[in-house]
Amino acid sequence: MSQEHAVRALKYYVDTSVWNFLLEEDRPEHRRATEQFFRQVRGPDALVISEVVLQEIQRAPQARQDALRTVIARSRPAVLRVSEAAEALADRYIKAGLIPARYRNDALHLAVAVIEDCDAVVSWNFEHMVRLRTRLGVNGLNKKLGYRQIEIVSPEEVATT
Repeated sequence: MSQEHAVRALKYYVDTSVWNFLLEEDRPEHRRATEQFFRQVRGPDALVISEVVLQEIQRAPQARQDALRTVIARSRPAVLRVSEAAEALADRYIKAGLIPARYRNDALHLAVAVIEDCDAVVSWNFEHMVRLRTRLGVNGLNKKLGYRQIEIVSPEEVATT
């Protein structure tokens, strides 16, 4: 297959909730799906996070922080910075009512993934992110602003494909 016809590997932005479920004891079905996601998604540049994930981890108790840093280091995701363009796009998601202002980090996760050309945001956050209203609204606004479409999925959706 020629280089120009090769299919590029998918790039997954993994939010903080997914990393947390690798350590979860109370929801074994979510943990299993998360573990399956990480077994299935491999390869250079397949997994990315942002500075936002690292900042959110710092709010956890020290033992949890250490455990999360260990699981993240094992997967070696690329760490993306939050650019001015991502900040502005996150603000647009909030202004459009897609993400509540007090959950700005959720908007930042989505915006960084869009700006950095990820194919999907992977999250267990069904309250603000992995829901039809958010998917449709984010992609509608992205189209209007000239950005690409993005999938917003749970690890379970990726692991079963």
